[in-house]
Amino acid sequence: MATSQSTALKRLQWNIALLLFLSLVGAGAVLASLKFRDVADKSLKQATAIQREIKAKLARANDEEIELREKILRYNAMDKKGILGEEHRLEWIEQIKKVEEKHKLLEIQYELAPQKPLDAKVLPLTGGDFEVLSSPMSLDMPLLHELDLLNFLADLSNEVTAFLRLRSCSIERTSPQAATKGAIAVAQLRARCQLDWITIRERR
Repeated sequence: MATSQSTALKRLQWNIALLLFLSLVGAGAVLASLKFRDVADKSLKQATAIQREIKAKLARANDEEIELREKILRYNAMDKKGILGEEHRLEWIEQIKKVEEKHKLLEIQYELAPQKPLDAKVLPLTGGDFEVLSSPMSLDMPLLHELDLLNFLADLSNEVTAFLRLRSCSIERTSPQAATKGAIAVAQLRARCQLDWITIRERR
């Protein structure tokens, strides 16, 4: 009887020890899984952050590419227009004569002043490798009609190798005596304008 109880007690002790062992193994497995989940969460967060950063860099690169293309297009357009480089005074004068003849305008008087940096109020100077220059022009133009001036400025702006900026323009009616000269059409109006012939060149 005592032997049976001793044997049963030993079995119980082994069962308890096995239960404790399995409990410890189970607890270790739980802790390991929790630790693994923390590591996985951190890895996921890092991967998400990296992915977000890559997307942001791609978006910035795309924006920079679009901006660069726009700058190239603007540069090519200015180059084609003749805005880049030195001023072309002789070409400008020839173009004035061509537009004058095209619209059969009365004789236009003009004075082209020496080139100078464009007024900082118009375009603040920001330094860099390029400078914006202006060749000011005073224009005195007899008109048969206001449209003569508008057509002249429109054609001139479209054709000249420069960016044409109209600073001011005034129109006044001529005296009745000056407006009649037999059967020959004479000016009814006179326009006086100030213009800037703007070009861009590399800074010297």
